[in-house]
Amino acid sequence: MKRQRIPLLVALCLLLATPAIGQLAPPLGHPQEMLLTLRGLDRTARVLLVTAHPDDEDSGLLVKLRHGEGVETALLSLTRGEGGQNEIGTELFHALGVLRSRELESAARYTGVRQFFSRAFEFGYSFSVEETNAFWGPEPVLRDIVRVIRLFQPDVVLTLPYGGAGGGQHHQASAQLAMDAFHLAGTTRWPELGPPHQAARLFAQIWGPEAPASLCEIEVGDYDPLLGNSPEAFGEDARQQHKCQGMARPVAPLARRLSRWEWVLSANADDPPRAVPDFFAGLDEPLLENSLGETPFGANLRQAANQVRVATRPGTPATVLPPLLELWDLLEAAGARTDLPASAPSRLATLRTRAAAVMAYATGFRLDARTEARLNAMGRPFSVENAGPEHLVVELQVDRVGPGPARRTAVQAPDLRLAPGEFHRLDLMVNVASTTPTTAAQPVPESPTPTPGEDVDAYLGPDWSAFRVVPWVTVAGRRVQFPECKVQVQEIRADFPARRWSDPQLVPEPSIRAEHARVAAPVGPGESLSAFVSFRVSSLEGGPVRIRLASEPGWVAVPNETTLVTMAGGAELSVAFQVQGPVGEIPADPVTVRAIASLPSGQVSEQGYRVVDYHHIRPG
Repeated sequence: MKRQRIPLLVALCLLLATPAIGQLAPPLGHPQEMLLTLRGLDRTARVLLVTAHPDDEDSGLLVKLRHGEGVETALLSLTRGEGGQNEIGTELFHALGVLRSRELESAARYTGVRQFFSRAFEFGYSFSVEETNAFWGPEPVLRDIVRVIRLFQPDVVLTLPYGGAGGGQHHQASAQLAMDAFHLAGTTRWPELGPPHQAARLFAQIWGPEAPASLCEIEVGDYDPLLGNSPEAFGEDARQQHKCQGMARPVAPLARRLSRWEWVLSANADDPPRAVPDFFAGLDEPLLENSLGETPFGANLRQAANQVRVATRPGTPATVLPPLLELWDLLEAAGARTDLPASAPSRLATLRTRAAAVMAYATGFRLDARTEARLNAMGRPFSVENAGPEHLVVELQVDRVGPGPARRTAVQAPDLRLAPGEFHRLDLMVNVASTTPTTAAQPVPESPTPTPGEDVDAYLGPDWSAFRVVPWVTVAGRRVQFPECKVQVQEIRADFPARRWSDPQLVPEPSIRAEHARVAAPVGPGESLSAFVSFRVSSLEGGPVRIRLASEPGWVAVPNETTLVTMAGGAELSVAFQVQGPVGEIPADPVTVRAIASLPSGQVSEQGYRVVDYHHIRPG
């Protein structure tokens, strides 16, 4: 099996000034991000928002929950928005789905949500819930919602409006499916989707003037001194990332708005829907509270978190380390207990992740990871550069996080012992087999029917970063996983000199893709079916690429094969073939035509990719 060696350049340092993990330019500054993270050191509550498309989310509310209150939030967009319009380019259908889901990721840099998708394909404007369900299954999509609920384990589920005739009915269909999943996730049905989890409450958003008896109104316009703005205004910055949907718009200073919701479902008969001031009013916070009041662990955690907050000095972050280590020990001890509820491990993991992020800041740890090329062929070399308190022992692990069975590459770097001011640079090599699946986003099937043996998480992604570096750091004898650093490529724009970033991807070499997924073939009496099919071909290394067509019996291609001379770097060329069928025969089912591209070296590919590139969807 042919393998590619990917050089990884790793650099680490101990800084005495404000540190950073990763080389992105997030909307939050690092001291600001740390102070906001402190709000969640003693919060275990979780909220899942289920929507139909990218841009349906209530960004101001998500900002208030995550950054303002420390609530762990997730967003499940059932579709990637393939059927929408595009106000900034030519991408439509699957390419538009890539653009819109990448815009959603850009918005998440503001809202802080964890992002999920389902296998639902947006087929265009929907006029009824019944029509939507006919296209979506709907059982395969319902299974995906159940899977996300069991995986994320929310206390509260939020949906779009579940009734009414206004707007595309994808919105109402998504809400009704989420309501079904709310109950099903807590049962033993579909055990392959994970252990049962029953959320406590479900709220549906109100878009009109209605005022139901179980109304919940949340002000998202209050000024937040750490954000330097209101959650609503900060959320509008997130919303304008949906540029292809025309969502950039003027915002009033310190924008105010009531986010309005109807409490629809409750899992507890003693906790019926009613008017409440917020989603969690009267609801016990997992691990921290129960029917008797505050748990011993909750009291200890809140006391420890308060001590961390009191000790915080943004100008001298190391002052927070002693109480932070005490909080860490408390979380580790809780993780060893066997008497906690089933949801405890995931919630303790979230608390450890937050504590580790603050610890990375407090210790002055910096880590950068870079590679040289944005597009990398399977079976060819690849390089990464990596850059990052007091005498820390650092272990590095490189993981591949794209789709496919070989998700974990696990390259182990030698342990490093860092002193203040030290800088280390490592060159690592990642071996990538030529048979490794591409890391590029895969189109969602227009028919949502699962295939036998399919991964239940197959369509919950995509994860746009193909590689990441995971640092394990020993701090005062404690081995802590610091925040991961995504491997990225630094580029300079040629048209307007500026530094920018992109995600490295593994792509097919050579690349060949159909320009149109379906082609009509008109035919008259006594004639044979005939159609022109065209393909886009490219090669990263450049040179001759042989293209051959394979069709079903009785069908011929003219010409059967041809050779194109490609330019290095992946620039695409177009090639067309005429495909003819048997005279007088009209097939009952669509005819499949396959294109095979090969290099002089013998490397063969039947896959292709298309680059969707806009400045606002780049990672920084």
